[in-house]
Amino acid sequence: LRIDAICIDQESKTEKNNQVQQMGNIFGRARSTIAWMGENKSIDHFLEHVRRRYD
Repeated sequence: LRIDAICIDQESKTEKNNQVQQMGNIFGRARSTIAWMGENKSIDHFLEHVRRRYD
């Protein structure tokens, strides 16, 4: 499970730029990809859904 908001230092422009360049490789090798475009305050509901689906 990869969560960009956690895996990437959001304060570091250099790290974000490096990670963006690698995203094609990262997501291209993924078995499945789920994108969350919601607000941060509702992420708990999303993560619970993912846990139930892939548990």
